[in-house]
Amino acid sequence: MAIADQTTAAALVRQFADLLAGEPAVERIWYLAEPPHAPWSSVYLTFWVQLSDLDDDLKRRVDDATMRTLGDHKLELGIYLFLLDAILDRNLEEVMDPETAIEIPLRKP
Repeated sequence: MAIADQTTAAALVRQFADLLAGEPAVERIWYLAEPPHAPWSSVYLTFWVQLSDLDDDLKRRVDDATMRTLGDHKLELGIYLFLLDAILDRNLEEVMDPETAIEIPLRKP
């Protein structure tokens, strides 16, 4: 199923965030959904996930959450995992544009 609108994209990101809310290392999640650039293409969805720590197990859990969220949705996807402490001057603009990215609040259990 193709994602055609911002509401559907936001619902997918909410589901993704809910799947990762119990992960202690997941601190914040943002997304940007860009409209299709051609009639035959789909929404381009980007996730940015701020982590306090990153290891192979967490990468697998993020991959699993991604697959469970996307299912059979057809879209272009970019996922960026980052540690704020690893960014020069802890400047989010080094990773994304905080003016256009939308933060999804985490519902911690």
